[in-house]
Amino acid sequence: MLVVVDQEQAPDVELLRAVKKADVKIAFSAGTARGVDEARLKARLLAIKAAGLSWKDFWVPGKSGH
Repeated sequence: MLVVVDQEQAPDVELLRAVKKADVKIAFSAGTARGVDEARLKARLLAIKAAGLSWKDFWVPGKSGH
């Protein structure tokens, strides 16, 4: 699993594509940030779309394997 900490910058689309290709699950973290940051959420969504990710590419608590 790769944890993407995007507190200070948008997620790297090329990294997300490489992780998807390697069949590694992804999770996002805002680090120590508190509250909902609309700009960060928008940047995440844009990066997810640009990298061609789907819900199956993300780590889901309680689910193991593929």
